[in-house]
Amino acid sequence: MRILSLLLSVCLLTTLVVTDAEPTPLNFEIVTLSNRADLISGGDAFVEVRVPKNVPLKKVTLWLNGHEVTAAFQTNEAARTMRGVLTGLVVGENEFLADSNGNGNGRPRATLRILNHPIGGPVLLGSQTTPWICATPTPVPESGNTPASNASGLTTFAVDAQCNIAIEYKLFYRTTTPGCSNALPDPSPPPTNNCFKPYNPASPLPADLAMTTTTTGLTVPYIVRVERGTINRGIYDIAVLFDPAKPWSPLAPQPQWNGKVVYTFGASTGQPRLQFRSEQNWADDAALSRGFMVVDNSLTDSLFNSNRVLNAETLMMMKEHIVDTYGEILYTVGNGCSGGSIQQNTAASIFPGLLDGIQPSCDYPDSITTGLEVIDCVLLVNFYAGPEWTALTGGLTQAQINAKKTAINGHLDHRGCQSWNNSFGFNNKPGNYVPTLVINQDTGAIVPVGAPRNNCRLPAALVYDPVTNPNATRCGDPDLATAVWGTTAGIAPGSTRALQTGDNGGIQYGLKALLRDSA
Repeated sequence: MRILSLLLSVCLLTTLVVTDAEPTPLNFEIVTLSNRADLISGGDAFVEVRVPKNVPLKKVTLWLNGHEVTAAFQTNEAARTMRGVLTGLVVGENEFLADSNGNGNGRPRATLRILNHPIGGPVLLGSQTTPWICATPTPVPESGNTPASNASGLTTFAVDAQCNIAIEYKLFYRTTTPGCSNALPDPSPPPTNNCFKPYNPASPLPADLAMTTTTTGLTVPYIVRVERGTINRGIYDIAVLFDPAKPWSPLAPQPQWNGKVVYTFGASTGQPRLQFRSEQNWADDAALSRGFMVVDNSLTDSLFNSNRVLNAETLMMMKEHIVDTYGEILYTVGNGCSGGSIQQNTAASIFPGLLDGIQPSCDYPDSITTGLEVIDCVLLVNFYAGPEWTALTGGLTQAQINAKKTAINGHLDHRGCQSWNNSFGFNNKPGNYVPTLVINQDTGAIVPVGAPRNNCRLPAALVYDPVTNPNATRCGDPDLATAVWGTTAGIAPGSTRALQTGDNGGIQYGLKALLRDSA
């Protein structure tokens, strides 16, 4: 027993010695909380400095590019941290220094290299698509070779070629009036009987002001602030419950925000070269009423941007702006249908961590290669309208012909390919075109419909033509993402086009059914 007691004493002493001998951090740790330090944008960054135990916090000085910024940081004695938002970052490399006595002589000090990018982008992409037509306070129609511009939903004009427009804020309140409209409340002119009405903090509280209870159990007046501005050349909205009588800072967010973000991605797909206001409706009662922040940007609407890396880059920049302005995010969840599902899936896939959860609806088994099916369908729809198919199906009833189309297409019925053709069959056209649409679902008859157009939504004279304008702007899907795929410059003579991943080799889907049912 005595030997056992001695052994236990030795073990306890050993444990105590090991515990007391745990190394104490001897230097500062500096982390950017809003984004990775090499991916910062917009000239500001939320930074945390972790101070070693052997340094009194009152002795710490913080410096940005040689200028002291200690006063911009809040100290937490218990956590031994200093937090603040650095502003005034220059485009390019910045040096942030944490020093224990201001001169660095024999005391702990650490530096962090912060690489800042313009708020108009790019960050991940090496270049941006041109031309790019800025939105204006009111829409301007196309005139000759001068492109049209869209309404921005803002009152001032862009200040530079990056289409940066000054941020504006609006206040709305939720009415208690039954049967109100859930449409977006701030187009011009606004709709009548809207559930969200303009709020004036200088006036008495409206009699029909609703109250709401957030996920944290806080009951507050249902007042929403909408921030609208531009990031990465897209126009964004940030909507959140707001108390106009109180301050809000990223170090002290208002408590009615539950720290969570619902990010809405837009449907369809397209490659316009114009700046748009988002098609999404920030007035999401289900989210706002519970304390969620609701966010969108026109460049995460697939209709206005089918460049999936640009979509993810924009999402990243939006989240950084939210952290720098509103505070740290607990989690970000996406939602959206069709192209909005594609934007969620690709952002979550190629840049894990930007979205903590996704809610794709109207989704596809494979987001990107669905495009191959569209291409196949366009070829088949045109083949079915040609003389070869007519000759092959001579003497058959229309029902028999459509059954063969269904088998070849691999769909539930023959109309699936017609829908793909009419909706997205011209998405990759690099130049001007008149869409050839199916006008009879039973027979599959196709005819040119409408006036000439192009996917850039630019005047025809500014767009590629293989004969008359071979070096003009190309408007296909890959051409919106040359920063991703590169171009044929230096590879082949003639016009320069985007490289792409598609070709005409590999598996020929439906070939066996086509040969069998055409025999």
